[in-house]
Amino acid sequence: MKLFLALACGLVAFGQTTTTAVSPETANQPVARIHVYRPKAKMVGIALHPSIYFDGMELYRLGAGTFFTATVPAGKHLITAGRSEVGQLLDIEAGKEYYFLLGHKNMFVTGLGGAEPMTLSLVTEDEARSGMRGLKELKK
Repeated sequence: MKLFLALACGLVAFGQTTTTAVSPETANQPVARIHVYRPKAKMVGIALHPSIYFDGMELYRLGAGTFFTATVPAGKHLITAGRSEVGQLLDIEAGKEYYFLLGHKNMFVTGLGGAEPMTLSLVTEDEARSGMRGLKELKK
């Protein structure tokens, strides 16, 4: 019975993720919010669902036409999409909001050159609000 309970708890914990990158160790530290969105796609990149990572911790898998918001601790952090070479190293300030656009490169460029097909760009709030209009919000 104890083995079954341990396995069941392990399976439940394995499937859980969170919308916050604030751990118990950083719970009393100042925080900021990040918003990551991906515009709707007709064909290019529609089958790709790259993960968005915050300091190596997966926050979400972002499909076309979706966005999410996460609370993160202030300080120097790495935000990446898919492979680690696509991302932003930022000094995140407490109380601020940051907006990222997950984009897609031309298939001919990525196919011939072997480059990462996704891009992750820091954008203005106005650009993000406009781009996020009509997208589906991801929540856990």
